[in-house]
Amino acid sequence: PNPASELISVEFDANVGDDVFLSIIDITGISKIEIRERIKETGYQSLDIDVSFLKSGIYTIRTSVGKNVDA
Repeated sequence: PNPASELISVEFDANVGDDVFLSIIDITGISKIEIRERIKETGYQSLDIDVSFLKSGIYTIRTSVGKNVDA
């Protein structure tokens, strides 16, 4: 919700072996950043993402952890 100029942190809960997919999508629906990772430790996780190259604007973050999808 707050403006970001360089780095954002996305926090979530996950289990060992969960696949994580994160996408940052611009207002036109184009995915600008995609990250895929497999979780190695159960529990609270945090991903720091460099967004310094993105133009000013409104973006949506879509996350999928295991079988859960949030937008």
